[in-house]
Amino acid sequence: MRTLRGGAGALVVEDHGTGPLPVVLIHGMAGDVTFWHPCLTALGAERRLIVPELRGHGRSAPPNDGDYSIASCAADLLGVLEQLDIARYVLVGHSFGASIAIEMAAQVPHRVAGLVSIDGAGDFTRLPERTLAAFVAGLTNEESYANTVEGAFDVALEGSQSATERMIRAAILAAPRPMVRAVYHELLQYRPLAALDRYPGPVLLITAPANAADFSLHALRPKLKRWAMTGVSHWIMLDDPDGLGAALDGFLCQLDG
Repeated sequence: MRTLRGGAGALVVEDHGTGPLPVVLIHGMAGDVTFWHPCLTALGAERRLIVPELRGHGRSAPPNDGDYSIASCAADLLGVLEQLDIARYVLVGHSFGASIAIEMAAQVPHRVAGLVSIDGAGDFTRLPERTLAAFVAGLTNEESYANTVEGAFDVALEGSQSATERMIRAAILAAPRPMVRAVYHELLQYRPLAALDRYPGPVLLITAPANAADFSLHALRPKLKRWAMTGVSHWIMLDDPDGLGAALDGFLCQLDG
């Protein structure tokens, strides 16, 4: 474990294994490095795996100004990679982390050898304004907050293993409400296609069965390479780390070659 500088304070980063092309694993909202631990063995020690904890997550410092913007989180991680003196890498992001990875790839495409979105968020701006307003209202109101968030996670947990469900429900209920609200605000207004289209390199979209909306990334960019997994929830790395490891390894081997 290393503690490095971030724009909002100290960031905790785990650095595993060795290899010529480091892979950066970026967790999602209310996550931490432990969400990736089941995949470390599946990916093998022959790869260098950089696993950061986002600002305000895990052991990393929260921002005093409440800034959880995708742009700021991306800047944090680009700074981490500079401090580690890593010039070229593969970005692998899950959920909110996928949005951050896409933003990073758009900013420094020459440094990104490959980009993987694991059940990444689509373009929520394409939802009806009434639907978005109702969700935000439920999220903002203290009395309806828990039901609103758990309702959203109920959908994402479809197909989950019992251990995954226990872990995720505990994590979201323990997460600071201001952070959850800020992250959702970012996701609901972020336009991933504008950033994704600025990255010309190899892209892989890995999706869970419940990710079937018409505003999802694979629906909006059907020509991108996609690996559709089965029998898993949104938290693919927890439900089927070996299957996810195989999907990632296949993509990474092509980059190695």
